[in-house]
Amino acid sequence: NPISLCLVYLLVSRRVSFPIYGVALPAHFILKFDNGEDEIFFDPFHGGKIYSRQTCLNYLEGFDQENSEAVLKGCSNLEIISRTLRNLHLIYNSYNPDEGRLREVEGFLQLAEAFRV
Repeated sequence: NPISLCLVYLLVSRRVSFPIYGVALPAHFILKFDNGEDEIFFDPFHGGKIYSRQTCLNYLEGFDQENSEAVLKGCSNLEIISRTLRNLHLIYNSYNPDEGRLREVEGFLQLAEAFRV
């Protein structure tokens, strides 16, 4: 899945102090290289496809996304965890409505939301 693949990139990049950040687009998760001078958006899940800032803004317009610039700044670790948990909740609810798993994921979601500032 896109988030898991991006997490591998993020963990390796942080280990070697490379400025890579997660970008939580609606319905997709990509990465951004940003060293303060250059900014490159790329998609590990689709073979490292590179996107311009304008392409990302156009994509966000299709979702009627308010505050598009904030989305492109990148997301926190907590936002990545919350997104992953929401995806798990959707999967468990849609494909395998196991009440125990759903309650477990819902509990983790509530915990993650409690830490949101």
